[in-house]
Amino acid sequence: MIFRKKYFIFCLCFFLTWISYAQNKKIDSLLNVLKTAKENTAKAETLNWLGWEYTQIGFNKQALEPALEAKKLFEQFSDKAGIASVFNTLGVIYCNEGKYSKSLQYYFKSLLLYEELNSKSDIAAELNNIGTVYDLQGDFTKALQYYYKSMEVQKKSGNKNGIASLNNNIAVVYTSKGDYSKALELFLTALKIRMELGDKRTIAQSMINIGAVYFTLNDYKKSLEYYFNSLKLREELNDVSGICACMCNISSALAKLKKIDQALEYANKGLKLAKETNSMEDIKQAELSLNEIYEQENKNEEALLHYKLYIDARDSLVNEENTKQGVRLEMNYEFEKKDAETKLLQDKKDAIAKKEHEKQNIIILSICGILLLVIFFAIFAYRSFLQKRTVNLEITRQKSLIEAKQKEILDSIYYARRIQNVLITSELYIDKSLKRLSKKNNSRPAEHD
Repeated sequence: MIFRKKYFIFCLCFFLTWISYAQNKKIDSLLNVLKTAKENTAKAETLNWLGWEYTQIGFNKQALEPALEAKKLFEQFSDKAGIASVFNTLGVIYCNEGKYSKSLQYYFKSLLLYEELNSKSDIAAELNNIGTVYDLQGDFTKALQYYYKSMEVQKKSGNKNGIASLNNNIAVVYTSKGDYSKALELFLTALKIRMELGDKRTIAQSMINIGAVYFTLNDYKKSLEYYFNSLKLREELNDVSGICACMCNISSALAKLKKIDQALEYANKGLKLAKETNSMEDIKQAELSLNEIYEQENKNEEALLHYKLYIDARDSLVNEENTKQGVRLEMNYEFEKKDAETKLLQDKKDAIAKKEHEKQNIIILSICGILLLVIFFAIFAYRSFLQKRTVNLEITRQKSLIEAKQKEILDSIYYARRIQNVLITSELYIDKSLKRLSKKNNSRPAEHD
């Protein structure tokens, strides 16, 4: 039975990377799409999604190349949403590798862009990611600060998955602070929501966290129950990083139950996987598990070796430069945020001023238009007046001419009538004179020679 189990673990260790490639249908599908993809934002989205899928199974080195290529394409097409999403992917990659300063750099950049785009769900996700990095560095105050900021956004949007994740992450902080009852309460709340949603990946995460709390409370059997349930789900998902974490935790619980051989098998398996995926967090956990097992067996030389390796891994994750860089990045983010807000405010003022200027221009143009119409009608009226006056003058002149002609005609008539009257009078006078003379001649005696 032991031989068969050892054989299974050895085979799983040897072929797990190949299995992850072969069985991950999403990655295969994305790789096929990229073979014929054109240089556009659709290709950038596919590359970014491929990088994200690699991070989900712990292959951070493989994730980096497509993510950087996606970044280049998104920037080429000035796609802000795409750039923000690939910044998030790069943040995940560097966080998984323990490069927290770089991780924060990309998370803050992503957050800034999402705030410009007013994408609430993405803002909440980035706040959560930033909180996670601070948590991993041991800065619990800042971790809780960003987690609760994210929780506020998630509750407003009613995002159950986001609320569950934040309950889980806040519980991790309380675990680190030693408040195990509060941590267990939050972990169980997160698990309940995730069971309702049916997301295997997040259910597995909640289970391993609950197992860790029970381990701290010295309930190792209960701890193993949750660890193995989580491992089963991780294997179904081909999640190498998750499998590694589960094996390290199972190793520690088995060691506490005095099952040393099994504990060493799981610890070494976890360490091998951690080195293959270059996950410093997992390497640190695996080295610590081996240190604890060898200490428990009083094998001081082996214990010391693995403790030193644990310290090296821990120091590479949390160091002064990372912490200082994190502070600088946060300050840069706040500065850039204020600068963006100032720019946005100025843009609004400029827009209002431009609108007011356009309004004034419209008023001025309207007044000018009205004045032009008034001038046009005035000119038209004046022209009509001049034309009317010219017509009236012509009519008056014609009337005067007519009256003059009429007067001339009348004068001619009156003159002719006067002449006629005179002639008639003369004729009568002559006629009367002739008659009178004739009568006179008839009364005179005849004379003889």
